[in-house]
Amino acid sequence: MVAGLDFDVLRQRDTWKAFGIGVVLFCLIGYSSLSLFGLTSSTYGTTDEVGEAPDFLVASMNRSGIEDAFADENGMIRLSSLRGSVVVLDFMAVDCSNCHFVQAHIDQNLAEWGALQGEYPIVVISLGSWYGYESFERINSSFGDSASDRHMPWPVVNGGTDVILLENGNRGDLVEYYSAQALPLALVIDHEGFVVAKENTGTPLDGWDSFDSAIEAANAGEAESLRIGIAKSDRSIQGVFIIGLFLGILVYFSPCAFPVLPSYITYYLSLGMREDELRESGKLSGRLPGPFEVGGFAALGQLTFFGVVGIIIFGLSEVINLSGVLHKVAIAIAYLLVVLGALMLLGWTSHLLAFVQRWLDTYQT
Repeated sequence: MVAGLDFDVLRQRDTWKAFGIGVVLFCLIGYSSLSLFGLTSSTYGTTDEVGEAPDFLVASMNRSGIEDAFADENGMIRLSSLRGSVVVLDFMAVDCSNCHFVQAHIDQNLAEWGALQGEYPIVVISLGSWYGYESFERINSSFGDSASDRHMPWPVVNGGTDVILLENGNRGDLVEYYSAQALPLALVIDHEGFVVAKENTGTPLDGWDSFDSAIEAANAGEAESLRIGIAKSDRSIQGVFIIGLFLGILVYFSPCAFPVLPSYITYYLSLGMREDELRESGKLSGRLPGPFEVGGFAALGQLTFFGVVGIIIFGLSEVINLSGVLHKVAIAIAYLLVVLGALMLLGWTSHLLAFVQRWLDTYQT
């Protein structure tokens, strides 16, 4: 043992058996969770009322040979002007890491889509959708510069709060009318202006098969049966509450949170079995806590934690541009979790936090 680290545990066969079981269980839980998230994200923002995709007028980079083939004399691109073509819309942001997987897929398939022999040619447009944080100049320097490793050789435009063209002559917010709050978002729009495919991740479980198949069907003019409606985001208090409640339930099925459920269930069941013991030791007086009470305290703990994190993020957003930092923070946290997991396996955390364990032993029921 060195400085509280027990390396002998790595020589034990049971350690590696447990590690193998853990990997298998995590993969099963992760795959199931991602399948559930994929199913729900594919239906979020859609409606049974099929209609044309909202028309928009957006500013492009107006690069020669790329955007200028579709833009007007002012460098503006209007979606309805592309009728007769199949349009792939890529809602993205510079600091959306998952968005770059979508763009990598586009880059790999752009030539193949262009070579399709169908009647309706393919046009790809990437739309900057974090326009409240990322300026058009930043998007241009990131994706428009041919020397950049993120260069996009297809049209790139920037969204806005007033780019949607409404029938009454008013303007609307791009993110609101396309329900594009969660990025990435990729849509396929057929030659008549109807959405025929939707993807909300850069790593779909089917390997982009359904999305690419929809592009091929639309290119051949055979995608009418695939048409779906795009719903405008509900920004009312009731709508936000329902979305928050729905996402809160989904969080419990994420690969990170799902393992907590067996622990919670086991803990509550053990209360009943240990009731006499707990009363004799003085750790329990009065009636046994009910399931809603225990669940409520657990939910309150999570709410408190995420509330504090939210306050910190909002506070930092007034000081620094978080859109360029959050991805790096997420990567740092991932590495930190790996390090802490290794230290826990080697027994270091048990030595460091012994006083916490003694406190828990005193008050834990």
